[in-house]
Amino acid sequence: MSAATTLFNAAATLTTGTAATAFSTLGTAFNGQSLSTLSTIVTNNSTALTNAKAGVSTALTSLAAQTDTAAAAAASSASSAAATTSTYVVDTSTIRVYDYDTGLSKTVTLTPDTPSLSSGALTVTLPSNEHLYANNLSTLTGYSSSNMPPELYVELNNIPATSSSSTATVTMELIDGSDSTHTAGSERYIKVSFPLVYSSTSSQLTLTSDAASTASVTFYKQTDTSASTATLTNSAAESLIVYKKGSTQSETATKNALAFRIASLFDINSTLGAAMTSPSPIGQYYYKISFSGISLSDTSGNSISSISGTFYVK
Repeated sequence: MSAATTLFNAAATLTTGTAATAFSTLGTAFNGQSLSTLSTIVTNNSTALTNAKAGVSTALTSLAAQTDTAAAAAASSASSAAATTSTYVVDTSTIRVYDYDTGLSKTVTLTPDTPSLSSGALTVTLPSNEHLYANNLSTLTGYSSSNMPPELYVELNNIPATSSSSTATVTMELIDGSDSTHTAGSERYIKVSFPLVYSSTSSQLTLTSDAASTASVTFYKQTDTSASTATLTNSAAESLIVYKKGSTQSETATKNALAFRIASLFDINSTLGAAMTSPSPIGQYYYKISFSGISLSDTSGNSISSISGTFYVK
C-alpha cells in the first residue's frame, strides 16, 4: 500500500472538525499516488508558498516605504505652505549690490560671492575684485537728498498678507576690518538699533518708523578707546531699510525687494559721518544686519535671522 493510500485511509477515521475536513481533502487528492510523487508535490507547493510569502513581504515593504515617502512629502509641503503664510521668503540667488560711481556718473551693479546660510546667519560677501566707490561714500556726508547710498538688494519670493501691523527690531553694525571683532583704539565701529513697523498684503510690504521711539547708536572713531553714544529719530533710521517694488536702479527687477542701506550710516548723522570718513572711507569693512520680531527664510524654508559679510571700499 502506498503512503498516499495510507493517508487516505487515516483520513477516513476522522469524522468531525476542520482538521478532519482538511485531512480528508488532502488524502483524497493524494490517494493512489506514489511516495515520490507525493514528495514532489509537497516540495513544489512548499517552494511556491515560500516564494509567495517573500513576494507579499516585499510588496508590503514597498507599499510601506511609498506610504512613508508620500506622508513625508505631504508633511513637508504642508510645513512649507504654513511657513510661507507668515514668512517673507528671500531669494538668495538674486542678491546683488548697487553703488554709484560719481566719477562716471552711473550706477554700478556688484555681484557678491555665492551666499551661504548656516544656523540663521546668511553670509553675503563682496569679493576683492568688486568694491564700493570711495568717491560716493565721501559725498554721502554732504547730506544731499540726491545722494545715492549703496544698497544690498534682496528680492522677496513671498510676501504674506498680515492682519495687522507688527514691530521688528533691526540692528546694524559696521566695523573696520575683515571680521566681527572690534579693536578699540584702531578700528572704527558703529552700531545702531531701531524698531521698524511693518505690514503687508500679498503683493505689497509697508515699512514705517515707530514715531514714539528713537534709535540708539554706539560708535567709536578710529582712535577711540571708549564708546560714544548718540540718538537718532526713527524716521532717520527708517531710511536704512527700504522696500522696493521693482528697482529704481539701472537693472530692472520684476519682484518685490528689500534694499539694505548700511552705508547710509555715513550720512545719517553728521557725527557718524565724520567718524566713518576720518581719516578716509577707503578700506575693508565687516557688516552685520540682525532681525527679530519678523520671520524671514530662504526658498528652502531655512530661517534667516541675520545678514553679514565683508566689502571693500576703493
